[in-house]
This record gives sequence, structure tokens and C-alpha cells, in this order.
Amino acid sequence: MPNKLKKLVAIFERTPSSDASKSFKRKHKTEPPKEEIEEEPEVSLSPIKKQKTDPKFNILQSESRISLNSINEKIRDCCIRELLTSETTYVEFLDVLFRVFLQPLRSNGDILNAEEITAVFSNIEMILNFNRVLLSELKERIQKWTSNSCVGDIFLKLVQFLKMYNHYASTHNGASRAYQELLRTRPKFREFLKKATQDPKLKGLDLNGLL
Repeated sequence: MPNKLKKLVAIFERTPSSDASKSFKRKHKTEPPKEEIEEEPEVSLSPIKKQKTDPKFNILQSESRISLNSINEKIRDCCIRELLTSETTYVEFLDVLFRVFLQPLRSNGDILNAEEITAVFSNIEMILNFNRVLLSELKERIQKWTSNSCVGDIFLKLVQFLKMYNHYASTHNGASRAYQELLRTRPKFREFLKKATQDPKLKGLDLNGLL
């Protein structure tokens, strides 16, 4: 009897609400809410239609390109002609220096000797000869000038001769000192310069201004 009593007590001690709650939870098991996924809009793979451009706009673009090319050509022409003008002027002054001063002094050995002439004029004759060749090449090229012409190859061909300017520049201060010393100590040199400076080809310049 005691065992049966224990079973009955155990049965009556059960809480129906607890069992019902468990049963409800099993039947109505809650799940976390699912996140709503936004659907991406469908991308159309059909070819994009090209917008029609106004023919007048195309004409304006074409005219702008032509105008820009024309401006560039004019600038290029101005640059090459400025180069020719400056080189012509430079050769003219060197030629005057040679004909009015250097050549007569060499012909008349009583004024300055060869060493003194070299001290004053350095390698100016070599520079003159080089620039004569350069000027001739430029003139020939410009006479046949087109939009595809250039002058860089002329300078590349003569680039080795440009080193002579280094020698002239490095001896220039010494040449100026020699000129001033000879002017002070050689009366014949002073007299020669006085007469030579009256040459109209000098345009008011003297030997020191040309060196």
C-alpha cells in the first residue's frame, strides 16, 4: 500500500499548466523573424541607344579642330621665322666684327701680333664659320617649309661644333682684360679702333660691344 500511495501522490503533484505550457510551446514553436530581402531591380541587357547629335554640333567640333590646328601652325611658323631672323642678325654682327676689326688687324702686323689678336678675339672666326653653315641650312629648309618640316635634325648634325662656345665663354673674361690692357698701352691700337668705329656697318657699336 505505501508504494501505491506514493504513485498517487506523484500523479496529483503534477502541474497540468506546466504540461500544457510545454505542449503549447512544442506545437507553437516560435522562430526568429526572417529578414526581408529586398529584391534588386532587374538590369536590362539591351544595348544602350545612342543619342542622336545635332549635325550642326559635329560641324562646330570639326571647325574647332581645324581652327586649333591652324593656330598651332601659325605659332610654329612664327617660331621658325624668328629663329631665322635672330640667326641672320647674329651672323651679320659676327661678319662685321671679322671684316672691320679682325681681318685688318691680321693684315697689319704692326698694330698687334698674332698672340695678342688671339687673346682679344679668341675663336670668334670659328664661331662665325659655324653660324654661316647653320644659317645656310636654315634658309634652305625654310624655303621648302611644309607643315611636316622640322629643324631639329640640322642642330643634331652640327651639335659637335657647339662645343666651341664653351671655349669662347671660358676665355671671355681674359679677352676683356687683354682688350683693356692693349687699349691702355698701345697707341696704334687706339688709333685703329677710333677709325674703325666710324664704319656705318657697326651701327654705333664698338669692338668691346661686339665681343
